[in-house]
Amino acid sequence: MTAVRNLVVAALVSLLVLNMLNDSVSAMDCCLRYSKKRLPFRLISGYVEQQSNEICDIDAIIFYTVGGQAVCANPDMVWVKIALKLLSKKLEEMSLD
Repeated sequence: MTAVRNLVVAALVSLLVLNMLNDSVSAMDCCLRYSKKRLPFRLISGYVEQQSNEICDIDAIIFYTVGGQAVCANPDMVWVKIALKLLSKKLEEMSLD
């Protein structure tokens, strides 16, 4: 009887873990297309890199604005590369303080 009980508990725990993993994947936001407008640097508060070899379909940089919005940008665009360099420099300066 104990073996059956342990098996049932293990099965329930496994289902719970699988459900949690499934929710975390579906809750993940992916850029499906790029924004057409250039985002002013002063509005950018941070970013995340999205890679197409993971869950999402396209490579993208997701910029977060001071207003809390997420903006999808093409990582091959010149303005995106400049913004990433400026953010990197800003982070480096902050770490020296």
